[in-house]
Amino acid sequence: MSPADVLSRSAGGLRQRVAGAAAALRNSGALHYIVALFSVQGLAYLTQFTIARVAGPADFAVVRTVESTLNVLLVVASLGMPMLAVTTIAALRDERAQGRMVGALLAISMCGGFAVALITNFGAGFLNPPTPGYLRAMAWIMAITAASRTCLNYFQGRQLVQRVAGYSVLLSIISLAIVVLAVYSGGLRGWVVGRYVSELLFLGMMMRAIGPELRFTGAIPSGQSVRTLLSAGSGIAASLLVRTAGDNAGILLLNAAGADKLSIGYFGLSSLVLVAILIVPGAIPSVALPRLVARLDDPQAVRSLVGRVGGGALGASVLLAVAAAVLAQPLTALLLPKYGPAVPLLYVLLLAVPFRLASSMSGMVLVACGRVRYTVWINVLALIVTGSLGVVLTRSQGATGTAFSVVVGEVVSAMVYVFAASRSLRGRMSASDRREATPAN
Repeated sequence: MSPADVLSRSAGGLRQRVAGAAAALRNSGALHYIVALFSVQGLAYLTQFTIARVAGPADFAVVRTVESTLNVLLVVASLGMPMLAVTTIAALRDERAQGRMVGALLAISMCGGFAVALITNFGAGFLNPPTPGYLRAMAWIMAITAASRTCLNYFQGRQLVQRVAGYSVLLSIISLAIVVLAVYSGGLRGWVVGRYVSELLFLGMMMRAIGPELRFTGAIPSGQSVRTLLSAGSGIAASLLVRTAGDNAGILLLNAAGADKLSIGYFGLSSLVLVAILIVPGAIPSVALPRLVARLDDPQAVRSLVGRVGGGALGASVLLAVAAAVLAQPLTALLLPKYGPAVPLLYVLLLAVPFRLASSMSGMVLVACGRVRYTVWINVLALIVTGSLGVVLTRSQGATGTAFSVVVGEVVSAMVYVFAASRSLRGRMSASDRREATPAN
């Protein structure tokens, strides 16, 4: 078989996987969730691209440092409530009970957001000026973002995201226009104002969509309490915290190493492209989580679902990564001519894309199987690898060394995640076989 035939067959198989995953998303209504999620996260990333265009790399370094720090702190602030909203709401059938549950989750996430914002205002001085001032100003947005993500996942838990998907897209377009105008007129201060306006608009729309179902008083359903919700959410938050710290390790490492703002700005743009590429493929495992939970008694069905959805997500991410690699140089020269040195960094970071998707899908399997503690330790291992290698390479190779350390951390994470998820599935299959082999009394 010729190389051309091999490439043709590989491309055909990749197209089939992507098409199969897309059909499954359409049939399940989960496509609405991805559209809504893209409109929310895509807004923040498009805002940052706009700032990169308007401001120079030095000012953009401030933006990326603040956003990276907030991304890490937001995990602590939300206390795992957004992810918990998917599983707790999906387990309830009564709408009043669902409304009371989301009310409890919202109250906890917003209280956590305000508490972490207050602490951030006292501890922001560890960063180099003028970043602390902007971090203090933006810290309070964590309470709003934590609440809006909890609301969005409420609809995912009920599999009713189609109710808000269209509105979220329209609102995100309006919010993007507000932020762009604010950045052009006020620079970084306009960015702060625009981000608050956009987040408040989205939260208001989400709470209006929940409507009369939302309740903040009364007994929390399923025998839950604030204490039990915090206990369940803390495990999820711990895992996500380490994972998010690893995702933003590059920016934080460059700041810790005292890198110049231009290098931070270049790396910030390349890492922003990476996370933008992963928005849609990375959302697919979250969409699959309720379906994984529903199929836990049938490990073969879980394995089939993981292979089908994971294959589609991986195929989509690889296609996007290849497109980014091909278009990076001409688009940067056309739209962001000041950021030419960011292109080689992007080429390195794109190597992490397939490994990141493998980790994400395997992580959802572990969460569905009740192995959240596994995800915590795997993420700790990946962070240690990225951090220790990054300290050495960043000092000797600058931003390029930071990029390579991020890729190595993703490779290690993916290998351990896949091993742990496969072992968990094999254990469930063995337990299922033993139950079937046991005669009924």
